[in-house]
Amino acid sequence: MRVPSRSVSSPLLVALLGLSGVAAGSAAAAPSPGAESAKDRIYPTIGNGGYDVQHYDLALDYRPAAKRLSGTATITARATQDLSRFTLDYAGPAVSAVTVDGRPAPVLRVRRTRKLRITPPVPITSGAPFVVAVTYAGRPRPTSTAGPDEGFIPTRRGAVVTSEPVGAKTWFPGNDVPFDKAAYTLRMTVPRGLDVVGNGVLRSKVPGATGTTFTWVEDQPLSTYLMTANVGRFRVSTSTGPGGIPIYDAVAPAAAEQTREEGGIAAQPDILAVFSKRFGAYPFTTSGSTVFDEPALGFALENQSRPTYSSAPDASTVAHELAHQWFGDAVTLRRWSDIWLNEGFATWAQWYYDAHRKYYFPTRANLRGVLRIEDRAFWNVAPAAPRSRAELFDGAVYFRGAATLEALRGRIGDARFTTLLRRWYAEHRAAPTTTRQFTALAEEVAGRDLTPFFRAWLYAHRKPAKRFR
Repeated sequence: MRVPSRSVSSPLLVALLGLSGVAAGSAAAAPSPGAESAKDRIYPTIGNGGYDVQHYDLALDYRPAAKRLSGTATITARATQDLSRFTLDYAGPAVSAVTVDGRPAPVLRVRRTRKLRITPPVPITSGAPFVVAVTYAGRPRPTSTAGPDEGFIPTRRGAVVTSEPVGAKTWFPGNDVPFDKAAYTLRMTVPRGLDVVGNGVLRSKVPGATGTTFTWVEDQPLSTYLMTANVGRFRVSTSTGPGGIPIYDAVAPAAAEQTREEGGIAAQPDILAVFSKRFGAYPFTTSGSTVFDEPALGFALENQSRPTYSSAPDASTVAHELAHQWFGDAVTLRRWSDIWLNEGFATWAQWYYDAHRKYYFPTRANLRGVLRIEDRAFWNVAPAAPRSRAELFDGAVYFRGAATLEALRGRIGDARFTTLLRRWYAEHRAAPTTTRQFTALAEEVAGRDLTPFFRAWLYAHRKPAKRFR
């Protein structure tokens, strides 16, 4: 998640059938509309039932002077019920055309819930693939649902694209929930002299009459909030990480000197090596970063394979965002209220890297530091049960979440804790995850009941008693 600059697969078929209200074995039922919500407690309007997205293809053009984004989003999906109608999450520029399998389709823009309600010319049969294309143009407007702006954020010379938690819908239509992961292709044209930095691998950079078209491809499924299309003037450099992982870095010229001084980007190969040894092999085929000179935005975000920094990061911040490649990007949430599984894990990994390189304090010292916090408001936030959007990215979710893991390490021992982290990563990349799954695995690895411990650390609205520290 975006933090202060100092500081695979598709969802289970059963889950989607549940969303759509269609029971297994009801293929003979009449086609019906897909659900218009995934019933997320924090964001009740996001998500759509009745289909599973396989691939996003975004063919876009961006003109920074006019702040105008235009193009077509082509979404390949598979129906999980007989569909008479379906919806996409969307809060972007004006839509001019929608087709389903190449045929024009009626569309209603539902602004209250930020949806496109689409009726295919012919009902879609359960299990059948289908392709929906949405053409749109205008000025994208970022949103703000959990603090800083999120989505497509125009800048003087380009755009910063950071969509966590629900900002992806500001620049393309889709199923804007973390668990419906899909592959991604971005083809974006920008004026000459500008660069586009996306996820995955840069496949081509082609000059043309209206500018330069960049094609980025991420074959490994990712969540919509982790997709990016950063635009600006960058100094691009490439290097190699452990195991030959290609690293692609794009740094704004004005941030270049500060980036060298902070040293965070240069530490990427070392961070990847340390985490690969601790957690398991790096999840993706490429890595890197985009560094802007926009310090007022004050964030860092773990866009899959290529985190984005609003200004030059130090090694500790880079460690946090790269830890998310394992915990958040590869192992993905089922619902936003379990965000501590991302942020608590990345914060603990940040502590671990800092201690490993002797930058700051041992992980145990960080636990003691958290326990010295006397602010009742801090302890009133339960990391695994945020009560509102305001609590979703509260400092307690990060630091109390990380302290939970460090206290757990002390309780079960470092060897079992390492086994737990490696198994959590290895066994839970294939489906969306929940806190209950993590605590169950922790109990299995520990060989004992940990319910009182987790109740005190993750769910209670007060500081854990001494026996749990």
